[in-house]
Amino acid sequence: MRRAFAVAALGAALLTAAACGTSNDTNTSSSPTAAATSAKPDYTANSKATCTELKTKLETEPDSAVIQKAVADAIKGKKTQAEITAATLTAVKKVLADWVAPIKDTAAKAEDPELKAAILATESDIQTAISTLTSLEDVEKGLGAIDQLEGSKKVTTICKAAGVDLDA
Repeated sequence: MRRAFAVAALGAALLTAAACGTSNDTNTSSSPTAAATSAKPDYTANSKATCTELKTKLETEPDSAVIQKAVADAIKGKKTQAEITAATLTAVKKVLADWVAPIKDTAAKAEDPELKAAILATESDIQTAISTLTSLEDVEKGLGAIDQLEGSKKVTTICKAAGVDLDA
């Protein structure tokens, strides 16, 4: 059903563009016709590619070796448990922030302004969750709650409509 609608919308957009380019109308008004202003761009292919890239980036979480190395480097020279815990949390937050940062690059590729805004909102929500972590126990809880925020819900809905299930 969506594909038929997308094909019809694309066809209407092409006919509108062709009609604008071949008009024999002597009207010199530069106002667009009602048909030209009502055609909505078809973002289907770009949205699917963008959502596929987003899914790949989200699924490519830092592996445990990367986190272990970051933590090992961070705790070198630390003496007290408090210093070790603080350094560990800082290292984990840095690894997570580095993991989520490329999501902005994916958002930049989105042609659909609604998808772009939703991806940026999701990236911001994740960065906020990471920056507010106060303990290692918060990591799973904080990042797990991202799915319930509006940006994430919206991007999930848009991507699912484009044929990409971010939750699968």
